[in-house]
Amino acid sequence: MNLGIVRSLCAGTILGFALCGVTFAAPIAAQPQLATWMEHIMLVKLQNLPKNYSCYDLWYKFRDVLQKIGARPDWKITTHGCFFSGDAPARSPQVELRFYLPQALSPAQARWADVKAVSRTMSLRAGDGGSHGLDNSDCELLKQINDELLPALPVHVLDARLDCGSPAQRHHGYLVSVQALSALPPKPATPAQPAKAAATH
Repeated sequence: MNLGIVRSLCAGTILGFALCGVTFAAPIAAQPQLATWMEHIMLVKLQNLPKNYSCYDLWYKFRDVLQKIGARPDWKITTHGCFFSGDAPARSPQVELRFYLPQALSPAQARWADVKAVSRTMSLRAGDGGSHGLDNSDCELLKQINDELLPALPVHVLDARLDCGSPAQRHHGYLVSVQALSALPPKPATPAQPAKAAATH
């Protein structure tokens, strides 16, 4: 299995020069903390999957993972080496990802914050992503994602139950538990109040 990391960029040109190469604060605090959106561009090379995946299948499976780990919803997912229709063998496809994750900032870096985020625990398992998300047959796919994609990201894997094909996995299912920063929605603007009319006598 192989993951080719094309590049990982800091969001924003000036911000990129200021933050790239800096050691960031780890996303461990439970309270909201200042963060910035970090861009990640990666190529995931899947190897010898136990079943065929259509390009649509892979798009939805990876979207499910990105949603769960807190990616901003303007991701771009491009699939290669898969099929759109029919049943042609395609067991080693590639998925190109471009997405943003919140990256915690230290107090000294607070001036570059563009989002507030909180550390949360998310679960990757069958059935949580709707009809197009991960299902019971995706254990090996998630295992390769866990082995090759997640270690390259600012997330922390708390638990991984991926003994694919074992009686325990078939009975209890698979699970990857991840701690990651999740962006908080911006506070709504306070509506303007009408000015009081001058009293008349």
